[in-house]
Amino acid sequence: LVLDAFTEAWATVAQVRFGYEATEMNPQFAQVAAAGDVAVLISFEVRVGSVSGMLHLCIPHIVVEPILGDLSAESYYSTKRGEQTPELRAAIGDQLGGVPVPVSVILGSTELLVGDLLALAPGDVVPLAIAPGADVQVQVGELGTFLGQPGTRGKRLAVQITEQIEGEAVAS
Repeated sequence: LVLDAFTEAWATVAQVRFGYEATEMNPQFAQVAAAGDVAVLISFEVRVGSVSGMLHLCIPHIVVEPILGDLSAESYYSTKRGEQTPELRAAIGDQLGGVPVPVSVILGSTELLVGDLLALAPGDVVPLAIAPGADVQVQVGELGTFLGQPGTRGKRLAVQITEQIEGEAVAS
């Protein structure tokens, strides 16, 4: 099961077939590369019920070298962006549909002098650098993803999405 998952994970980069050879508990006896060779070490914490342990994959550089260009994030995303079909988007939606994500609405911002900040009291009004009726930014995670109009729905504050924007990291 795990080996099938590794094979599937590598499928977008290279055709790789994982197989089980042996188990070695003492790393001194696990000879996958010469002592001076450069290698990629991937470590996983594996949990089965209440038992956990470490799984280490050591891949010699000579094995990875032919596909190094395909391992860059740029290569991965440029390949993936070209493959975004409606079917792929639906499959991703099915897989991630139940995952909660934080959504925030940024009503506006301003700058205050430290003296003014220290003098704030209940009832004071702080004007924001946004015009009434202007769209506000809807932030999904750390990205500004939508614009919208603030308002109410029933007895709750709400925002009506007016536009989808290219997600950009929002400064904290």
